[in-house]
Parts: sequence; C-alpha cells; structure tokens
Amino acid sequence: MTLCYLEITNNSIINRSTRNNDQPLLLEMEGVEENLEEHSQPMNPEETHEVIADDIDYPDNFSDSSEEFNNAEQVENNNDRSAMNLDSDSEDNNDDNSDSDSNDESSSNKPFFSVNKSLFTFPFVSKSTFNENDHLLAIIAISMRNNLSFEATLSMLTWMKLTHSNNNLPTTKKALWKALHRDESLITRHLYCGICKENLGTGTTPYKNCSCESCGPNKKSENVHYFLQLNLSSQLSGIFKIPGIEKSLSYRFTREKKDSSAVEDIFDGQVYKNLSSFGNFLSNPSNYSFTINTDGCQVAKSSKASAWPIYFQINELSPHLRKKHMLLAGVFVDTCHPSLNLMLDPIVKELQELHKTGIAWKTSEGQQILSKFAVITCTVDSPARSLIMKMKQFNGYNGCSFCYAAGEYHGHKIVYPRSHSYGNLRTDEEIRSDMLIAYESKTVTNGIKGISALAAFPEFDLSNGLAVDSLHAVFLGAGRQHSNLFFTATDTPYYIGDPTSQERINNRLLSIRPPSRRSRLPRKLETFNNWKGSELRNWLDYAAPCLDGILDIKYIKHFTLLCEAVHIFNKDSISRTDLEHAGNLIEQYVTQFEELYGLDQMSYNNHLLTHLARTIKNLGPMWVHNASIYESWNKKVMDKVTSPHGRADQIVTRFLMTKFIESTVYSDVISPETKQFIQILSIIEFNNEDNHKMQGFFVKVFNIKKCAYGTRYIKEVEISNRLIFISELKFVKPATLICTEIGKFVFELPNCWETD
Repeated sequence: MTLCYLEITNNSIINRSTRNNDQPLLLEMEGVEENLEEHSQPMNPEETHEVIADDIDYPDNFSDSSEEFNNAEQVENNNDRSAMNLDSDSEDNNDDNSDSDSNDESSSNKPFFSVNKSLFTFPFVSKSTFNENDHLLAIIAISMRNNLSFEATLSMLTWMKLTHSNNNLPTTKKALWKALHRDESLITRHLYCGICKENLGTGTTPYKNCSCESCGPNKKSENVHYFLQLNLSSQLSGIFKIPGIEKSLSYRFTREKKDSSAVEDIFDGQVYKNLSSFGNFLSNPSNYSFTINTDGCQVAKSSKASAWPIYFQINELSPHLRKKHMLLAGVFVDTCHPSLNLMLDPIVKELQELHKTGIAWKTSEGQQILSKFAVITCTVDSPARSLIMKMKQFNGYNGCSFCYAAGEYHGHKIVYPRSHSYGNLRTDEEIRSDMLIAYESKTVTNGIKGISALAAFPEFDLSNGLAVDSLHAVFLGAGRQHSNLFFTATDTPYYIGDPTSQERINNRLLSIRPPSRRSRLPRKLETFNNWKGSELRNWLDYAAPCLDGILDIKYIKHFTLLCEAVHIFNKDSISRTDLEHAGNLIEQYVTQFEELYGLDQMSYNNHLLTHLARTIKNLGPMWVHNASIYESWNKKVMDKVTSPHGRADQIVTRFLMTKFIESTVYSDVISPETKQFIQILSIIEFNNEDNHKMQGFFVKVFNIKKCAYGTRYIKEVEISNRLIFISELKFVKPATLICTEIGKFVFELPNCWETD
C-alpha cells in the first residue's frame, strides 16, 4: 500500500511524496491526537490509495504550482508521479514512440520541429472581456515572475501591438513608464564622495566640493557615488488601499494565544509591552511599529560590488503578511562597505515625520484613520550591527553591542572566555552617553566610535531594541562552528570526519523526510560547507539521532544543550518556565564548551548565545526577528537584476513594479480572469463521495516511548499503523521521523510560522 501526503501551505500547492508505510512524512504527537480526532475521521489504510488516486481535484495549474515538489524530489518520484497520472505528456510520448517505431525509415528525414498546421487553423481573436490593461499587466507580471529583462518585456509588448489592431500598448521604456504613471519624485538619488563619504546633495550633480577635494560641481564625476531612497509614505499608502487591510493590521488584538503568559510573538516581548502600556506610543491601536534590517549581498558572482537594501517590516501584520508586505526604504550598491549613517540620515528624517505627523487613510468601511509609525526593533548580523551602531567590530576589544565584555587576545584573535560571557549589560542611557562622549572627544569610548543614526529613531531603545539574529549568530555561527569541529578537528576524541563515520551519518541524513514546511531535504556531509541557514537550523533539530553511536555520548549530550535551547527559543509559544530552562541550557553549554574544546574556540558567536534569552524576552521568539525573511527578499531582489549597469536603479524599479502588480488584483482596471492569472492559487482540494470539497491531508500516528538524549523535544517512538485524515490545518503541528539502527525518533517543528 502506498500513501500520498498532501499539505496546504499559504503560498503554494505541494504534493510532497508518495511513500511506503514505514516512511511517513508527517507525524502527529500523541498529546495532540485527542483534538485531532474531533476534526477528522479515521480511515482504513486499505482504502487510502483509492481516495488519493481517484478523488483529488487538482487545479488547472497544478503542474506550475508544484514547482517546489518537482525540484525537491524530481528523481525519486518519477515513477510515483507517473503512477498517479500527474505527467500529462506521458500518453502523448507513448504515441509518439509508437509512430516513430512504425515509420522509422521515413521519419529519419523529418526535421526535429515543425509547425502542426492541422492544430492552428482558426483566426486568433482576443476575448471581448480583455482590454489593453489586461495584456499590459499580464505581460509585466510574467516578466517580473521570470526575471525577464526590459528588452524581453518590450519585445512581447511589441508583438502584442503588432498583432492586435487599435491599441496603444507601449513598445519603448519611455512609453512604458508613461503608461504606468511612473513618479520619479518618489525616488531620491543621494550623492556622496566615494573617498571621504561626504554627502554631496541630491540629483545628478554635487552641490559643493567635498572635504577631500576629489568631488565637486565642476570636477570629474568618477568619485561621485550615489544611493537611492524610496518614499515610505507612498508604500504605506499603497498597503492601506488593500481591501480589509484594517483587519490584518489588528492581528495583535485578534490573535488566539495558546498561553496567556507565554511569549508567542513580538507583542509579548517586553519592548512592545512597554510601548503599549497606557499613554505610550503603541497604546493607540492605530499606531504601528517597524523592524529595520540591512545586510550586504553579492550582486553577481563576477563582481566585487555588493548591494545593501534597507528593509522595514510592519510588526502588526500577521507573520505571513509581514513577509509579503515588506517595505524598501533605500538601496546602496558599491564595491566598499556603506556608511550606514549617511544612508540612514534621510530615512531617519522621513521616519521622524511619520512618527510626528503620520498618514491619514480610510478603512474599507470609509472610517478615517490617522496612523503614526516608529522603529522599535533592529535585526542585523554582527558586521552590520557594528556599522549601524558605529562601534568596533567583534574582532576588536569591547566589540559586543549588548554588554561590556571586552574579550581577550588569544591565538592571534579576540576570544570570549566563559568568565567574560556574562558581563554587565549596556543600557540605552549608557550607550547614548558613550556615543556623545565619543563624538565630542573623537575617541573610542567602550567600543563606541560615534553617534548612531538609530539614536535618532523616535521610541527606539539602543539596548533592548537590538536583536541577536539567529540566522547568522546561531545557525550560520555557533551551530556551524560546533558541527565543523566534529568533521575537521583530526586527532581529537570528537573527530568523526573519517569516511566510515560520514557514510553512516549520510545514510541517516538521507533517510529523513521533513514536512513540506521545511522544503530543503537533508544533504550529504560532503556539502556541509555549502549548507544554507535553514539547513543548519534543521541539522540542529535532528543531529543527535544522526550522531548516536558514532560520536561519544558526552559530546552528543553537550551539543544537544544548544539544540534544545534553540528549539525552545524558536517555538510559537514559550512559557516562562521554558524561557528559564532554555537560558540555563545555554549557560551550561557555554561553560562546558570551553572545557571540552578549549579557549581558542570561544568565538563571538558563542558569546552571543548568552544574549539570546534576553532577546527572546524583549522581542519575542527567534522566528520573529530571524533575518532569513530579509535574506529571502535579498535573493528576490538580486535575481531581478539583469544588467551590470545601474544596479541600484534596477533593484528599486523591479521591487516597486512587483508591488504594483500585486496591488492590481485589488483594482477594477483588469478583468477577473487576469486577476486570477496574476494570483497564485494557495490550496489543494479533495472531493469526497458527496462531491463536497474538503481541505486537508493524511497523517500517521506514532506512540511515544520516552524522551531521548536528555532533551524534551526529541522523542523515541514506536510505529502505529493508524492512518487518519486531518481536515483542519490549525490543529496540526508537523513532525519529522528519523530512523536509525538504534531506534526511531521524532521531533515536532517548534512553530508553524517558518517556511523555507
């Protein structure tokens, strides 16, 4: 018997896999089973294949929407997909082969491709429901989705204009901008000297000579660089025009908490709670807050230039909508690191205006609202944090943004001994004082070099508003460093990088089939150096069973101190007891790390772990301020750059065009068919005997035997053959099965908000 597991996600349709009984994709923990049964009907396993094969009502565009599934498991599922008749070309291919066999000699003289005249005999006529706007916006949507150049886009429009009479479709870039009412006033070009970094005004020509005399109104422009600022008020006004957006912005009031005293989102963090108390800024339900992020990303493999987009995320939206409605405030592209103070200066001025004056808008019911805004959180990696805070980097003394731990010079580098890990914390008042002293005296004060632009953001706390970014500090930082010791530190008692050990670990890794919310399947250890942050996050979850019997148990139990603490910090509901427990685990981990691996391994990322619990308490669970959301946007933005010239302009234009296309589905300028074409279908449906459509998927129930490896989140289980159909996504928490020769283990995903 085979089973097909299908899961509903927010942004795509996923047919995860067809597998044997002993390889389930989705598991449900025993404690949740009672709630599940209230919303599901047990099914006979013998009937499962019939239900899946015959009764799935696939959308018309299923093949397009299954791109994630095709990429992830293309090789493994070829036979399964054929059996389920998902390959629509299989019958035609068989016919073609049959014809080829019977006419082998004559077909050898035929061209590889030719026009089938019998298929195309009727005049091509557009439907009367479509107008020029439909064709124009559909082509732009195709262009944005496939990262086409403007030349390719205009070529398609030229063909449409040629083949359709009486139309005004644009065929040049100038005509395209006119058709789309491009407003250049909403994008400001700021000039600066590439040598001394001095501001030279806006526009195309410097208004003065710079300090180093290399740039000026009457001098060559080779050293004149620029960055672009996007108008935030315009972007916010566009979001406010979305029908029903006022309900989405009320998420902080309408969400259902699992535990009234638990930390479940940014609203439960101490920073947000303080600002929401009576009389404070966020006590007004019409006021909203931002999280700011910036990070450098390579613009091309062959280029030394990097792009630094500055993003703002609206915290009051639901987690999925926060990612969708991202705001872009500015873009810097250069071969050197930016002066973030220079970039942020005009953005700070706009934020101050948004905080003071705000934006007036109307709800869908016509109610007039005045909303004001404030930046309350900053999540960046360590190099960007030192730039944005105007501090020394972590490889210098007093380089920690969170405390006064100075570090110690050891082995040609700065390390953070256990005795230095829990230094006095910096406060907002102390940081501002040190910034002022450093600015006036022009000397470094407690690691601070000057005044940060963040200090000018209204409501921003320079101490509690900074987040330890888990993507870089934990997954790509401490987690990768620790794991790398296992695989590279030869002649040590914890070395397991030999071929035999790696093969055993690989066999376990490759047998794991995580739920579709974690789209990256495990890869071999030979590719470890290329693992992405999400892969390293996954590795921390299932490393212990993979290392069991290969690595000495004392090293496994020490490693799981970090794994369990991170798992707890990343949950969608963290009780006070959980938070305290995870903090204790981190303290044990850091202390034992120095004992087991030596002082020279006590890196800054290892030190940052000691500030994780404080970040969770102040700003919410790790997934709230994880920088992977912004990294995802960076990839989207960089993928749309099609020319090495004017990269900053391309980034801004493509970002705004993408947002514009998304907004057209709420307007009446295009037909419903075009709106449906632009939108991506987000669910998969089943038909039952009454032809009533049901949403859901199949899961297998496992019985818990005990907790494993000294953790509370990894559980050893025994297989149950019970299969149930789940019709309500909200009651499901997916889990992952890990099968080894020692036993079978599962762990639940810590939350249902993260998607790869």
